[in-house]
Amino acid sequence: MIITEHFILLNFPKTGSTFAREVITDLYLNEYKNLSNFQKIKFVFNFKKKPLFNEVFLPRTEFIKGYNSGVDQHGRYEHVPEKYKSKPVLSVARDPLIRNISFYEYGWWKKNTVAPLNIVKKYFPSFPDLEFNEYLDYQNFNTQFRDTGVVIGDNVGNQTIHFIQFFFKKTKYIFENLNDEFIYSGKYRNYLPELTLLKSENLNKELLEFLSVYWPDKDKLSFINSRDIVRPENTSRKSEIERMKYLTSDIINAVRYKERYLYKILSDFGIEYGE
Repeated sequence: MIITEHFILLNFPKTGSTFAREVITDLYLNEYKNLSNFQKIKFVFNFKKKPLFNEVFLPRTEFIKGYNSGVDQHGRYEHVPEKYKSKPVLSVARDPLIRNISFYEYGWWKKNTVAPLNIVKKYFPSFPDLEFNEYLDYQNFNTQFRDTGVVIGDNVGNQTIHFIQFFFKKTKYIFENLNDEFIYSGKYRNYLPELTLLKSENLNKELLEFLSVYWPDKDKLSFINSRDIVRPENTSRKSEIERMKYLTSDIINAVRYKERYLYKILSDFGIEYGE
């Protein structure tokens, strides 16, 4: 996560959060680093504080027994230090269907199993050589190893559980009360911080608009419009036409059902994905 004087950025994986992180780093950190010594002296003698910028790397703890506990930039809201919890939270959302493809092609899951490998092999003998539909089954299998504090039924998708773990307060309470009435009535909103979600498909424009509220020199934001999307190295990414072939009608229907609570929450944030 990144903690700034104005807001906190939570890096929700495979949504474009790396792009947002790099842009915000350029604005808040690199600009100060690039000041001349004379400019830095002026900064001090004008009694201005250096803008708060703290990039925090934390262990992944969303899985039972510490699997996948390597340190990375994907800290969750529960990791935010108490003194900063009143700050607004910024993150990025992406269509769960496309996010599944991105996870699948990235391939990190092949070398970083959530469950012990012998258990994975028992249920998925061909692992890690899984077709896309098998990968979705594998992801749903992994939900039982997420540290939710309760048993989650198999009618709730892995991405919905991940989203709740990432952004909500009192996550165990949320999982204990996760049902249609709790989500569709809007009660869940009482357990979210002040959260802004940018749409991955429109990230350049929406990130610029968000930062313009806080950044006094608007000219220094203009580079965001032309900045290229950031993609991980060594990812076996197919063309958009080829990627869409993953999405059979059965897969689309299954994902939209299992992630129905997540789609509802995104819709409440003004982020709509077509039926």
